[in-house]
Amino acid sequence: MTAIEKSHLNHSSILTRKASPKNDDWRNQDISQLPPISENIIPGSEKLFLFFGGLVGSIGMFPFEFYRSAQILDHSKIFFRDISQAWYQRGLPGIGGNAHVIGDYLQAKIEESGASEIRFVGNSMGGYAALMFCAMIGRGKAITFVPQTFICPKKRLLLGDERYQDKVQALHQNLTATDIVDLKRWIAERNPAMEAQVHVSDEDPVDMLHANELEGFGNIEIYRYQQGGGHDLVQWLRDEGELARILKA
Repeated sequence: MTAIEKSHLNHSSILTRKASPKNDDWRNQDISQLPPISENIIPGSEKLFLFFGGLVGSIGMFPFEFYRSAQILDHSKIFFRDISQAWYQRGLPGIGGNAHVIGDYLQAKIEESGASEIRFVGNSMGGYAALMFCAMIGRGKAITFVPQTFICPKKRLLLGDERYQDKVQALHQNLTATDIVDLKRWIAERNPAMEAQVHVSDEDPVDMLHANELEGFGNIEIYRYQQGGGHDLVQWLRDEGELARILKA
């Protein structure tokens, strides 16, 4: 298999590339200073990118670095950062206290933008949010990198996901009836025909387990990369010059 060949099986793909050195300068920037919502609406832009930050508030790198690498500086975009680090279940300041009111806000912003192509984009926890909100709103496409697909206690225990214990336990102690904790169930109930891409590296077995949860949905493509930097896949894709191609999907 060459660097650009891929095989499709049950809506999934396996890609092989040689790993390249990472540029982690973004880690030295103060992500915590970013506001919960940063808007950059470009008049006349046909595309609107909705970006959701992960646990450290980034998209696997500093937002501007992602925009530049993905070649989307000329398109409208809104970046969201979950300062509660609760998989967007506790809302955002100035909007409301749960994921559903964020969904209402997103719907209003989509209509306001006038864009015809909507992309929900996120890495890790942000990938969870991108999938969740794309299914909730029922339009556009989600493009995600190493997303979690469940945060429910039973499934985490069953599949052996012990990551982010402090953040997950804090969420579990205050679960509400409106919380969305299992994307497989959520997508099946809300929008089983939704379009999405899930990019994951086979160097991280737990990420692979999360991706496999979405195998049964016909319009969700899972791209599995041999090597790829594990949970740092998005940085590897940047270094390989692949982000722009992926974001054009």
